[in-house]
Amino acid sequence: SVIVRSIFDRFLTLGSLTKVETEFLQREIKTKNGKAFSRFTIQNILNNPVYMCADQEAWYFWKKTGIEVY
Repeated sequence: SVIVRSIFDRFLTLGSLTKVETEFLQREIKTKNGKAFSRFTIQNILNNPVYMCADQEAWYFWKKTGIEVY
């Protein structure tokens, strides 16, 4: 999603959940449910493995944690 990519980009640029939250509030960027992004929501997105790049490094990460990888 464009918004998820924007969250990762802005966090890498700004280095702060609060700054990303503030920017999204100012730009009126909302969640899919029409709510404002909180810093907790932003943190959950950044930590969600669903958005992890599926590369060899990710594969080794999951293998190391004991997760079965196919």
